[in-house]
Order: sequence, then structure tokens, then C-alpha cells
Amino acid sequence: MFLGILELFVTCTVSLTTLIALAYKGSPAVGNLISTFTLLLSAMFGGFLIAIDSIPEWLRWLQWLSAYRYAWGAVLSNEMRNQVFLFDTDFEGTMIEVDVSGQTYLNTFGLHPKFIERDALALFGIFVGTGVFAWLFLKRASRTEAVVTNCP
Repeated sequence: MFLGILELFVTCTVSLTTLIALAYKGSPAVGNLISTFTLLLSAMFGGFLIAIDSIPEWLRWLQWLSAYRYAWGAVLSNEMRNQVFLFDTDFEGTMIEVDVSGQTYLNTFGLHPKFIERDALALFGIFVGTGVFAWLFLKRASRTEAVVTNCP
């Protein structure tokens, strides 16, 4: 499951950066910068760098466009379901040990193992969507190049 989600995530990010590279006609350095910025923005709305609740409400919808959110949610849910974790700390000289279920941790992030399939399908949808747009830009670029090379 981990490797499958990881592979879907990688194909999403590759497809997105390919789309940006094909859509941007300027210098490759600027295209690379735009791709990096887009991936960092997507990571910011993924939920693991910044808590979604701390993002202004009018920007929270961007989390649903983030491949990072779906990949992180699916991997975390898969790894933590049916697990128990021991949290221990020294509190004012007394050692405290508490067993916490993985589901408790998932609940703090609004994640649940029942969303793994949804997250995998969302990653696949992002891959297909960005792939189709990249193909359209490639087709347009090759048509434009053919016209330019056939000019007298």
C-alpha cells in the first residue's frame, strides 16, 4: 500500500511539473522556479507542514488540489490504523506512560483509514488531469513547431 501511494504521488508531481514545463514558453530556469513554487505551495496545503485549521478559511479549499494532502493522508492512515503507540514523558519528576491508539492520532488531523481508497483515486485523478493538459500543451506545441518549420 505504501509503495502504491508513493508511486501515485510521484506520478502526480511529475505530471504536474511536465504540464508547467510545456505550458511555460520562457526560459527553463523560470519554468523550474514556477514548478518548485507550485510544489511548495501544494506542500503547504498538504496538512503536514501547516495545520489546515490555521490557514485562512478562504484559502482552505486549496487543500483539495494538493497531491501532498492525499498522499500524506493515505500513507499515514495506512501506517497508523490498528496500531497502539506508547507516549512517555517525565512530568515534574514522575514518569508518565500512556498508550494511544493510532486512530486517536488520525482523528486530530481529520484522517481515517476509510479514506485511503478515496485519496488513492484523487491522486490518480490529479495524475490523469494534469497528464491530459500536458498532452494538450505538447500537441499544441508540436503543431506550432510543424507550422513554423513548414514556412518558406
